[in-house]
Amino acid sequence: MHYRGAVSDLHVRTATSEDLERLLHIHIAAFPDARGMTARRRNFADNPLGSLEDLHVIEGGGRVLGHAFLFRLGVWFGGKRVAVGGVASVGVAPEARGRGVARSLMSQLHATSAGRGDAITMLYAFRYDFYAKLGYARTGTAHRVVFSPRAVPQDWIKRARAASIRPARGDDRAQIMSIYELEAQRGHGQLDRPSALWDHSLLDERVHTLVVESAPKEISGYVSFEHLQEESHAAVRVRVRDLAALDDATRRTLLGALGAQGDQATAIELDLASDDPFIAALGEIDAHRHGTADLEHSFGTLTGGPVVSVHDVERALSARGYRNDGEATFVVDGVPWTVSTREGHATVRRCDKTGVHVSASVMGALAFGSLTPTGAQRLGWLSGEPAEIKAASDLLTCPAFFTRDHF
Repeated sequence: MHYRGAVSDLHVRTATSEDLERLLHIHIAAFPDARGMTARRRNFADNPLGSLEDLHVIEGGGRVLGHAFLFRLGVWFGGKRVAVGGVASVGVAPEARGRGVARSLMSQLHATSAGRGDAITMLYAFRYDFYAKLGYARTGTAHRVVFSPRAVPQDWIKRARAASIRPARGDDRAQIMSIYELEAQRGHGQLDRPSALWDHSLLDERVHTLVVESAPKEISGYVSFEHLQEESHAAVRVRVRDLAALDDATRRTLLGALGAQGDQATAIELDLASDDPFIAALGEIDAHRHGTADLEHSFGTLTGGPVVSVHDVERALSARGYRNDGEATFVVDGVPWTVSTREGHATVRRCDKTGVHVSASVMGALAFGSLTPTGAQRLGWLSGEPAEIKAASDLLTCPAFFTRDHF
């Protein structure tokens, strides 16, 4: 089938099992990685974040032209669980690209998300510019640190060897989930993991999960990791999948347990929030690696997180939690809103006050990402009087955005 210009008869519907073969054909063109058809089919039919009911297809000319998930997610922001529309696997058939198909599909997903009460939509952008035109903004960056096991402080390793550390058992699951949730509530951006995602994580045969026992049948933290090796007898790396603890002392013990892998592994890969102080404690991070004259010591990679979009300012700002009591006014795309917070909750109302001026996309990055009002001002994305900017900064203060779960 041939198309000229935009496709005019587009409509979106929920996917059915009869669509799968066509969806696989589109998916392998949109995401031409090494995954086989079995893994791609599992992505659609057995996704740990949702089901076929969450998968949407867009048709034109009587033919399916694209697909995308709209998951029902919960994400912790400012200590409060926020309903989020998680967009994923956006793909368009090769013959229909550049004809408005993806834009029409995204428009319908936004309407569906808003209609069911989601505060924001979020996605991992393959190409950022396209989504920026739809009102999305970056949540921030994280660090993937690659360090030698011997860089871990020796007293942490000694602490780990003296601690009660053992492999996780099936009856640890409830405590592991509770520890993760408590840490997620303290952070900014962690997913409220559904049971199927926990199954996917804890039952992976390649992943080892260690727990710290603080008392009989009580654990205070856990770490999950896998060993990676390109070929037999090649160097071994430890890739950390997950790490959570009730307190910093347990976290140091778990990091010491990773350092104790040095008799087998030459490097450890660990994702950290951009404001995590762990790097400061490491010794010879890049042992056994060499730099250049311009960059002698490379500690890892700066990675991008998801992008977010705010479609209803009042709903979005009311949905997240707040660390401080106070009040600030945001003029979002010319409409002023006063946000008053008390005991973690916000009241948002239209007003006739002046305040900091921002676009809706920047507001998303401020409220749900790592961007600060001062940072936005330096970029020319926010304007206001110093007292207004300070009030906004005090109100929105949170840890840097960080999540271990991509979708």
